[in-house]
Amino acid sequence: LPWPGQTTFTAMGASQSASHARNLLPKIEKDAQICVLEEKDMDEIVQVCLASFVGNKDAPGEDTFKWTFGPENREDPPDSCERFKKGMEFYMYWCARSTMWYGSVLGWRDQETGKLLGCCLTFHPGSITYPGRPITNWRFLQMVLNMRRGPPDHEDEKTYGKWAKLRHKQMGQAMEDLHKSVPGKHWYVYVLAAQPDQQGKGIGSKLLAAVKDMAKLEEDPLTPVYLECSPGKQGYYEKQGFTSVKTKKLEDPNPEGEGPYEAHAMLCVPKLLPDATKPEPAAAQEGAAGLYPKVQK
Repeated sequence: LPWPGQTTFTAMGASQSASHARNLLPKIEKDAQICVLEEKDMDEIVQVCLASFVGNKDAPGEDTFKWTFGPENREDPPDSCERFKKGMEFYMYWCARSTMWYGSVLGWRDQETGKLLGCCLTFHPGSITYPGRPITNWRFLQMVLNMRRGPPDHEDEKTYGKWAKLRHKQMGQAMEDLHKSVPGKHWYVYVLAAQPDQQGKGIGSKLLAAVKDMAKLEEDPLTPVYLECSPGKQGYYEKQGFTSVKTKKLEDPNPEGEGPYEAHAMLCVPKLLPDATKPEPAAAQEGAAGLYPKVQK
């Protein structure tokens, strides 16, 4: 996940961004539980993402941030470590806020209770450019004021330590480098999350299917969907029709740390899949390779 100061956005406003998804969503076949979330849903979005990425005794959480914060900032179970949760909360808010401004957030609500069980934070084709206009200082200031604190990665070295500072910087650059490898306009799945007790029930797959179906309705029918993932999640995304088009290996600066980490850039061309609800990884791999032959693994 590229963090503050590294991701660049176009000047597309929040209302224009959200209306893009609202216009496309009714045109696809989807479950009734899927909807476009709004500003009033912000707290729910952050809490679902936080619970999903932090994890608990029954759900492993997300490997990227585990590696980045390091073992010195985690406990077992992970949701028992307030320092880790506080640091993660900033990034989840950053992700939710930036996609609400420059993209859209799809949600999965329980039809009986109305509770938000899963969400997919996305940027639309053309909303991220390299190089481009950085997120404005006013937008970033708004986030800091709302959170009443700044980014935890290197601003608070006393809390998280020098190794976390170095890993955060390395991870941010790696994510940006991976994203630059995908030319042209594309949907960007920034975060896919589900409540820990709802994982494995198909919520993430159905949210991804909705994004892929909307991509097929773009002006360019070969508009791809892009995301980054850890090695542990690569198999899951391959089942959804994605293929790894580039990898980035990061070395742990702490000689007594957990060792190297590998991040994957994953790409899917939904129009080339025979059925977006029954993706075939082989078809996706051929489509991605044919569309972007210059992308090096």
